[in-house]
Amino acid sequence: MAANQIMKPTVGNGYKYQAQGSGTAVTEPAWPTTIGATVAQDGITYECIDEIHEPAECVLSADSAGLGTNTPGAALDIGVSVTGGVAVPIYLRVDQGAHPFGTYTDIKIVVPDLLQSAI
Repeated sequence: MAANQIMKPTVGNGYKYQAQGSGTAVTEPAWPTTIGATVAQDGITYECIDEIHEPAECVLSADSAGLGTNTPGAALDIGVSVTGGVAVPIYLRVDQGAHPFGTYTDIKIVVPDLLQSAI
């Protein structure tokens, strides 16, 4: 396990954790479910850093107005928007849990099938 690595338990509990140091984990600890709580196991300390959100809790939109009307868990088609080579804003609303405002660098957008075609 590398320092600062983010992971989830083998048996999901709805939370993710960050290793505070490096080492070899032999067994999993009894994972805390309070954000900010820590637990140590096999010489590694883990911090509970956030909830894991299911797709049905997340709404994507190309503008802020769409966050109130788009379907939770639905894909966001930005195909035409990315043809110009400029950054495209994507709005995200998570409907479960309370989180502080801030910049989150661990949000990832998965593109399982990217289809490119000439216009």
